[in-house]
Amino acid sequence: MNISTRSPNPQLVRSLYEQGLITQILRIGLLLDVFSPLEFGPVTAEAVAEKCNCSIDGIKYLLHCLYTFGLVEENDNKYHLTPTSATFLVPGKPSYVGDWILEQTNPAIFQDVLLSIQSGQPFSRAVPWHQLAWFESYDDARITVSLNLWKAAGVQPENYSSLRILDLACGSSIVSFALARQYSHIQVTCVDHPEVLQVARDLAERLNLKNQANYLAGDLHSLEFGAQEYDIVLLGNATNFFTKQQNIDLFQKIYRCLKSRGLLVIDVTMKGNSKERNDHLGLYSLILWTFSGTEYYSFEDYQNWLAAQGFSQVNRLSKLWLSARK
Repeated sequence: MNISTRSPNPQLVRSLYEQGLITQILRIGLLLDVFSPLEFGPVTAEAVAEKCNCSIDGIKYLLHCLYTFGLVEENDNKYHLTPTSATFLVPGKPSYVGDWILEQTNPAIFQDVLLSIQSGQPFSRAVPWHQLAWFESYDDARITVSLNLWKAAGVQPENYSSLRILDLACGSSIVSFALARQYSHIQVTCVDHPEVLQVARDLAERLNLKNQANYLAGDLHSLEFGAQEYDIVLLGNATNFFTKQQNIDLFQKIYRCLKSRGLLVIDVTMKGNSKERNDHLGLYSLILWTFSGTEYYSFEDYQNWLAAQGFSQVNRLSKLWLSARK
């Protein structure tokens, strides 16, 4: 059927702007700090309104809205936090992610995106990446997915007397920790910026892995990782923020630090067929370009770059994982 004769889809447009309404209401809740008064609840709407210096009716409507989102519980006209909001939305807690949400929903960002589209020039903005790592560290589903992908990569820790993993751009390190908690002879070296490594330390403690984890703070482009020291290198979702030459330089360092027949595993979103309709990839391709001036690379890009550094057996394991052997 010719596209011009298709029926219009009002629900598509409506669903897109309604998602924006939800995020802006959450933003308002964070700006007013309505979650702090509820930390030691149950608390009445009147008490929250007084703490937040707001009208009682306004806070009642806001709390009810947050209740429908699943962020607040209500009983006998008193409110308290859910485990999710208690963990992530109370300022002062180590796992607070409100700054990340406020940054991602800040109207000023979208003005910058508009200017980037008009000018063709990316903009630079400080982002609290460590708060995104807190989200990841509590995502239990990542444990199962990670174990399946380690299996797909052919990793068999039982064949090693000791196994050293270098986890680059580690975030919470949940992917490497998923494997380490099943094998006590695995040692993980987590590499990221200092504030992100605090998340990895916290997760290591929660998973009883303190004695199996080491930490190296710094920038991937300036750090050195030694020579023939690691059995496996796991590279987190960072390469899309780097230029082609930065990735090539990084792969050279990774090749040097791997032992003979060592394995590189890359966890990254890869560009697919340009005609494929993928709303996630489409959205973040735009955001990536406006933030860093880079793009999602294809599996063929990685295949060529890795082969040029001496890697062999470059395999795509899933939509997000690929591996290569030294």
